Parts: sequence; structure tokens; C-alpha cells
Amino acid sequence: MTRKSRMVFWLITVLCTGAAFAQMPISGIRAITGPQASKSPVAYVYVNGSHDNKVKICGFAADSNGGLSRIPGSPFPGTVNIGYWAGKNGYLFGTESTTDATYIYSYSVSSIGVPSKVAKIKAAGQYEGVSGLFLDRTAEDLYDYEEDFGSNNYYQSFGIDGSTGRLTYLGACNVGYDSVPGGKMTFAGDNLYAYTAYNSCYEGYCYWGILGARRNSRGKLVGLNTSKILPPTPKDGDAYLADYAGADPTDHVAIAVQPFNQFGNDGLPQLATYVVQSDGSLTTESAYWNMPTTANQGVNDLEMSPSGKLLAVAGTAGLEVFHSNGSNPITPYTGLLTNDEIDQCLWDNDNHLYAIRSKSSKLFVFTVTPTSHHQAPGSPHVINKAGAQVIVLPMP
Repeated sequence: MTRKSRMVFWLITVLCTGAAFAQMPISGIRAITGPQASKSPVAYVYVNGSHDNKVKICGFAADSNGGLSRIPGSPFPGTVNIGYWAGKNGYLFGTESTTDATYIYSYSVSSIGVPSKVAKIKAAGQYEGVSGLFLDRTAEDLYDYEEDFGSNNYYQSFGIDGSTGRLTYLGACNVGYDSVPGGKMTFAGDNLYAYTAYNSCYEGYCYWGILGARRNSRGKLVGLNTSKILPPTPKDGDAYLADYAGADPTDHVAIAVQPFNQFGNDGLPQLATYVVQSDGSLTTESAYWNMPTTANQGVNDLEMSPSGKLLAVAGTAGLEVFHSNGSNPITPYTGLLTNDEIDQCLWDNDNHLYAIRSKSSKLFVFTVTPTSHHQAPGSPHVINKAGAQVIVLPMP
């Protein structure tokens, strides 16, 4: 059986924050019983929270309207300190940091959405940190960003055994000293090239960059030379820093860029679009005059919808969605859907955008298409001491 034939569903994750809507506490979210039990969910949704002073995994089934129903038995036992999540083919993956090391745990997910711990692998030592678990587009391999404090940073690659959920270490890709916000990369539609953005400021000197990697035949990431990728054209006297990236299903990558000058930030972040070339290089015609601005002074996450037609932006002012137009300029769409800071955001395969802000412990769900948008029934949901991570496992 090939790895692709084992694929059942793959991950899209979302984190976002709250707004002033009717709230439903977690205890009020109904279990899947009666008529609801016969309805097929479009996705399973998991949030790490705190219950009885223990870390637990709160699990929900999402229906076609974006409504959430509690999975029987939720909240489920979790690890001591789950920090970052990913999911694939009936498995969830989460990190746990101890005093000695950081581990990645594998959880098997049953046909009704119940997770059970099945394996673990050491991902980093005592003096390193792991962030940003993410998958390739076919969800065959798992990756993380390892910060070796005081030294180089790496992207680690792991193969996933589709029958057991166990991870096999494939190797690491050295990306130097530069710090990557959020850690995760985004794969272009061919599943061959992955990208993220970074920026650094040291002793008054700031610079931007794009990290790129090629996925080889074993699934391991190998670094690309992205030193010749140019930022968008700034206005006179300005330069750009970059944060986060989101790729569509073909060959386009959106990147948030922050204009700045010698006095500091010079306006709100803007959204650039790049085209992936056959060798993995990126080109752009984005410039300060054709890029839209976000409502967020700081961007916390970018998430492209599965169709590639919508781009969600999570940030300090809330959550907003833009029209993504391939190589043409990105255009505004919804405005702010919430007014609270959003930590992270992700989509399922049925036009639902999930959002959480750990500070307010609220999980938001929106239905967003290229022509309409509204908040899903029961949203926002209050989750006791919710963490800043959510996993969404769409159905096939």
C-alpha cells in the first residue's frame, strides 16, 4: 500500500480570537446524541484546555453549518504541556515540553473522533525549543521548527507510518540564525516547495527574508537559495519586513509585509503575492500602490482557504478575510469579523474558518465563501482555559 493510498483526510488548523457575540460555554455544547448522531460531521475540531487542573483535549464534531457538537467522552486526557499541533489520516500530533526534552506525541483518532495516545518521539533536547508543527499538502510527512538557542535553527522532517501513527526521523534542514514567527511553512500546490517569511532587527539594523525548502523523494526538506527573492517595491524612504506566508493550491504565495523607515513602522501591514517558478524561486509585481492594507498593526497568522480564493489574516485587531486573486493583487473583502486579537486561524474543506484567542478562551467559527460570510450557530464557544492551538481534521 502506497503512502498516498493511505490518505483519508488531512489537516487544516486555525487559531483566532473573540468578538462581542452570544457566547456558549463548553458545558452547553451538546454531545452527539439522538438525531445529531446520525448526521455525518464535516470535520473534527480539537482544542487543548484545562479541566480539574489537568491538560485535556476538548473534541467537537462540526456540522455542515459550522455548528459544534461535543464528542462523547470529551474532554480527553492530554499530555502535560501540549504546545503545537498537527493532524493527518486519523492521527493527531502534539508537542510536550518537559524539563529534559521536547517530545512529539501521536494520537490515533477513532471513527467517532475519540483520540488515544499511541506513540511518541523525542524532537529536541533540554536547550532547544520546538514550534510550528505542519504537514505537506498530501499529509504524508510531518515537520517542525527547532530553535537551537544561541546557535542555528532547523526544520526537522518526520515520516508518518499510516498504520500505526509512529514517526520516523528523516533529517534536518539548517536555516541559520533567523527567527521564523510561528515556525511553520506553507506548501505550494505542487507539494514540492514550501515557504515562510522572517524578519530580524539587531542593534538598529532590520532586514527581511523568505525561507524556502524543497521536499525530496523521501519527504525530507532541503533548503533553497532564496537570497535573490526581492521584497515588493516600497515607497521612497521605506523598506519592508515580512511575517508569515500562505500558499494557494497552484503556484501563488501570499506574504504579509510591514513598511518601515528610520523612525519605525510607516503604516499598517500590506499583503503581497508571489508566483512560484519551476526552480522554486519566487517573483512578484507587488508594490506599495497595489497591495491592500490590513486592519491589524501586527499580523499573527495567514491562512489560505483550500480553494485558494480566500486569505484569512489573524492579528492584533482581529480577524479579516481577503480575496486572493492568483498573481493579481489581493483585494479586501470582509473587513474585521472580530474585534479581539486573534492568535491563529485555519479552514476546513467546507468553507468554515475556525478561530481562537487563548486569552479570552473563545473558539469562533465563521462560514465564509467568496460571496458571503456569517458567524456559525453557537459561536463563539467558551472553552475553559483554552490554549492557543486548535486542530481541524476535515472529513474526506
